[in-house]
Amino acid sequence: MGLINAKIVIGMNIGRRYSWCEAISAEAGELLKKERLINQREEFVSFLDSLPKPLHLVMEASGNSGYLCECLEDLVEEIQMAHPLGTRAIASAKIKTDRIDDGILAHLGRANLVPQFYFPPRGVRDLREILRHRAFLLVLQALVKNRIHSYLWKLGVVMEQTDLSLGDRV
Repeated sequence: MGLINAKIVIGMNIGRRYSWCEAISAEAGELLKKERLINQREEFVSFLDSLPKPLHLVMEASGNSGYLCECLEDLVEEIQMAHPLGTRAIASAKIKTDRIDDGILAHLGRANLVPQFYFPPRGVRDLREILRHRAFLLVLQALVKNRIHSYLWKLGVVMEQTDLSLGDRV
């Protein structure tokens, strides 16, 4: 495993409101830039635009990483999602803070040792979102039908059919 195909490797440790970013050179591993950024696209754009291209971004998978990955995927050459447990196993440091973790991620990316976390492509993510929404609507539909059945039963209304759907009458 050799070096990655980029001039700059950026390690990003994502927090709830802020992210720590550390940019190092891919060849020498020297620190070029380190900043704490607000988790907004404009902040990341200004940070990334000040660096020579191509850029390789390594971020730890977390709750906010999906949003940030979508914001940044058109600004960098490649994004790698690091599996948090694998990263912890490889770089078990005695001192673990957000300020240090971004550097660890950058150096793991530089050495091509990032424990991969699968982040599906845009089409798969969109399809999954549609399917999750459909499943939610089906649960909601069953909930409404059950409430109607319960209300009718309390009123003493006897239904011959058990399904309240409109069927072919739509």
